[in-house]
Amino acid sequence: MYIDKYNIENYGSIWNNGKEKKNQLVGSVSGHDLDIKKIIHILEEYHETVNGEYPLKDLDVKITIRERK
Repeated sequence: MYIDKYNIENYGSIWNNGKEKKNQLVGSVSGHDLDIKKIIHILEEYHETVNGEYPLKDLDVKITIRERK
Protein backbone atom coordinates (compact mmCIF):
# COMPACT_ATOMS: atom_id res chain seq x y z
CA MET A 1 0.00 0.00 0.00
CA TYR A 2 1.28 3.47 -0.89
CA ILE A 3 0.54 6.88 0.57
CA ASP A 4 -0.15 9.29 -2.29
CA LYS A 5 0.88 12.37 -0.32
CA TYR A 6 1.94 13.10 3.25
CA ASN A 7 2.62 16.14 5.40
CA ILE A 8 4.23 16.03 8.86
CA GLU A 9 3.98 19.25 10.90
CA ASN A 10 5.78 20.04 14.14
CA TYR A 11 4.32 22.70 16.45
CA GLY A 12 6.08 24.22 19.43
CA SER A 13 7.08 27.45 21.12
CA ILE A 14 9.29 30.08 19.53
CA TRP A 15 10.78 33.22 21.03
CA ASN A 16 10.39 36.57 19.26
CA ASN A 17 11.66 39.83 20.79
CA GLY A 18 11.84 38.24 24.25
CA LYS A 19 8.27 36.91 24.12
CA GLU A 20 7.24 33.28 23.86
CA LYS A 21 4.74 32.34 21.16
CA LYS A 22 3.20 28.92 21.74
CA ASN A 23 1.73 26.48 19.21
CA GLN A 24 3.70 27.84 16.26
CA LEU A 25 4.70 25.76 13.24
CA VAL A 26 8.42 25.13 13.77
CA GLY A 27 9.04 22.58 11.02
CA SER A 28 7.44 20.33 8.43
CA VAL A 29 8.16 17.53 5.98
CA SER A 30 6.01 16.58 3.01
CA GLY A 31 6.18 14.34 -0.01
CA HIS A 32 4.43 12.01 -2.42
CA ASP A 33 4.24 8.28 -3.18
CA LEU A 34 5.58 6.65 -0.05
CA ASP A 35 5.31 2.99 0.95
CA ILE A 36 3.14 2.98 4.08
CA LYS A 37 5.68 0.73 5.85
CA LYS A 38 8.29 3.51 5.64
CA ILE A 39 6.16 6.24 7.25
CA ILE A 40 6.92 4.92 10.76
CA HIS A 41 10.67 5.26 10.17
CA ILE A 42 10.25 8.77 8.82
CA LEU A 43 8.13 9.78 11.83
CA GLU A 44 10.64 8.31 14.29
CA GLU A 45 13.66 9.98 12.67
CA TYR A 46 11.96 13.35 12.25
CA HIS A 47 10.54 13.36 15.79
CA GLU A 48 13.86 12.40 17.38
CA THR A 49 15.86 14.87 15.28
CA VAL A 50 13.60 17.88 15.86
CA ASN A 51 12.26 17.23 19.36
CA GLY A 52 15.06 15.29 21.05
CA GLU A 53 15.09 11.96 22.81
CA TYR A 54 12.47 12.69 25.50
CA PRO A 55 10.01 15.21 24.05
CA LEU A 56 6.83 16.20 25.84
CA LYS A 57 4.58 16.40 22.79
CA ASP A 58 1.43 14.68 21.62
CA LEU A 59 1.29 12.99 18.24
CA ASP A 60 -1.91 13.18 16.15
CA VAL A 61 -2.34 11.07 13.02
CA LYS A 62 -5.02 11.59 10.38
CA ILE A 63 -5.48 9.13 7.54
CA THR A 64 -7.94 9.79 4.72
CA ILE A 65 -8.84 7.12 2.18
CA ARG A 66 -10.83 8.24 -0.88
CA GLU A 67 -12.17 6.61 -4.01
CA ARG A 68 -10.25 7.43 -7.14
CA LYS A 69 -12.01 9.72 -9.56
